[in-house]
Amino acid sequence: MCNLNTISILLASTLALSTTAIAATVPSSFYLVTTTSRNSAHNTSHLNNVQAVTIFDPLHQANYLIRTEDLGYGQQPFSLSNGDLTILTSPPFGTQEVIYTSLPLENNTPLQLSQDAQPKGKLSLVKGYLLAAGGSIDNWSLCTGPLEQTVVSTNQ
Repeated sequence: MCNLNTISILLASTLALSTTAIAATVPSSFYLVTTTSRNSAHNTSHLNNVQAVTIFDPLHQANYLIRTEDLGYGQQPFSLSNGDLTILTSPPFGTQEVIYTSLPLENNTPLQLSQDAQPKGKLSLVKGYLLAAGGSIDNWSLCTGPLEQTVVSTNQ
């Protein structure tokens, strides 16, 4: 079940920078938050309905999902490369870190990250801080996923 309200996904580590500085320099790694706001803020507590996102491995499946959490809990930095969201982390029951890359986006499905190499993706930044899918910042929803967790999904 998805929340039909569109959400924005912001780069939290860049919120303290001016919009001009953000557009000029995309950080190599950053944290992500969800919010119902389209604006940046120097402090995430000034945003409406803000929540952090973390990777989530329900029932030890092969791919990670991205779920919402309270700010500061288990956050790991992401990066954006070749149109894909990536994260360096350990697999379930693993000890060595590997790169997980976002899978191609499908309509009304959770955003997933896989260890397998992926083709060029459709993710980008708008205004230097809004995560876009297929060029649009309106393609994100929050849905009830496995184990009743709230996961980030695309409505592209």
